[in-house]
Amino acid sequence: MNCIVDEIIDMEFGCEGRPDDMKGKVFVRLRMPEGNKKLIRYDDEELFEKNIHEGNLVEFDGNTLIKKPYKKAVGDTF
Repeated sequence: MNCIVDEIIDMEFGCEGRPDDMKGKVFVRLRMPEGNKKLIRYDDEELFEKNIHEGNLVEFDGNTLIKKPYKKAVGDTF
């Protein structure tokens, strides 16, 4: 399903910081075509490798984000 990356939110770990054995994770808020939003937890390094940023059109299959080319069209709900 195609959706828009609305927001990328760093996870907070308090004063102890992120545990050494834990990969960096972020929350990604996706805006679905119907207008509803979904919050997922995702690997920060993978977002960087895929060059995914806020405002990007992505395909989300329930587990993975894939960046898509995006040109806003007249009547586009995104």
